[in-house]
Amino acid sequence: MKYVLDASSIYKLADVNKLDLAMDSITIDLARYELGNAVLKDCLIHKRIDEAKAQQLIEFLYDIMDNIDTVPIIHGKDVLKTATNLKLSFYDAAYVQYAKAANLILVTEDERLEKKVKDYIKVTNVGNLLGGM
Repeated sequence: MKYVLDASSIYKLADVNKLDLAMDSITIDLARYELGNAVLKDCLIHKRIDEAKAQQLIEFLYDIMDNIDTVPIIHGKDVLKTATNLKLSFYDAAYVQYAKAANLILVTEDERLEKKVKDYIKVTNVGNLLGGM
């Protein structure tokens, strides 16, 4: 089955070494930048990785992104409407709007997002996809 993956789910799939799921799914072009920001936060704020590891990780994640079907955000008005109606960031609304338009399940590790959109679209997380990790 094909899913819409947000950046948090791609990061989690990489972390648990289950990238085969990512290769059969789709994401939006924004994910590349959000992944970069996640690596930066893990390095500078959370101090989970040093700069050398961050460099390796971003290269690895960008290689993954090169192999995931990626679509651009083209319906800005629809994304904005979704954002205002559901009180989401434009970034989150872009994933939600694409999942809705494509009639696909959104995969996110963002519990707040999952709760906000569960009555609007089908949504799940990596743990559920992998059988309760």
